[in-house]
Amino acid sequence: MKLVKLSLSASRDNIHFDEKTKKIIRKRVKEIFGEIVSTLEAKITSCKTYTKACVSAIEIRNELPSSIKNANSLKMSWNDYPVKNSLTSNEINI
Repeated sequence: MKLVKLSLSASRDNIHFDEKTKKIIRKRVKEIFGEIVSTLEAKITSCKTYTKACVSAIEIRNELPSSIKNANSLKMSWNDYPVKNSLTSNEINI
């Protein structure tokens, strides 16, 4: 992991939220979010059936914080079928 230097207070107990520190934090949050999305996409892609992919996606979404759960870039698909939050009987075992 790359070492990052943040601006600290004189007592070194707090971080100064200057522009440099905010930029570093924003960049790291984006990196972490990208890693989460990649991991979820790999898990969904590895499912054997559409039903299992949807069930897995539902389970994953239920464990995520709302900020990630509602993100636009968290649109997953399995074999070009969009993975949904719920299934109808017509969609089971596509």
